[in-house]
Amino acid sequence: MYSMKTSVQLLYKQYIDVFPQEADALERLRRQLETKGEAGIVSRKTFDDGHVTACTIVVSLPSKKVLLIDHAALQKSLQPGGHIEPEDKTIIAAAYRECQEEAGLSAEALRYIPLSDQNPDLPFNIAVYHIPANSSKQEPQHYHYDFAYLFTVPDGTQVQGNDLDATNPQWVTFATFAENTEFSQAAQKVQKLLATL
Repeated sequence: MYSMKTSVQLLYKQYIDVFPQEADALERLRRQLETKGEAGIVSRKTFDDGHVTACTIVVSLPSKKVLLIDHAALQKSLQPGGHIEPEDKTIIAAAYRECQEEAGLSAEALRYIPLSDQNPDLPFNIAVYHIPANSSKQEPQHYHYDFAYLFTVPDGTQVQGNDLDATNPQWVTFATFAENTEFSQAAQKVQKLLATL
């Protein structure tokens, strides 16, 4: 049973207030929230149309390298992240947990860089990803509404994979991260947020 303290609907509205130019890209999430409310929106078993996931963009400073992990099911390198679990009280709590599970980075090791100091639950980026059907997990195609949170660590911070689905944590240059079309929008925002430090 999920008992989120965070309202996805509220976070979505607050996010669109900051980034109104992204409303069209997030139309699928808006429509799902409008027609179905928040029921099931954080459950990994909601496939019509999709569900919220949490991710971390971890940047090592001062080199500005970004942490990516090889994701077995999707066969690509992604940022640490994953599904909301019933014990997660907020989406950002899920992001912290996923970073611990997939990269061995505890909350104490991470410095959170919020989009808004007054609203730390507000993600700095929301992206919609199509997830293909997975017969081994008996999951139909669906969408992930990926809520992203930015963290920094000092150069030299050690990472280690602790998850069967996510292996080989690696630091890549910021240019490599930014040139990936899946990350280009987030990369622009990361640059702006890091410039405020």
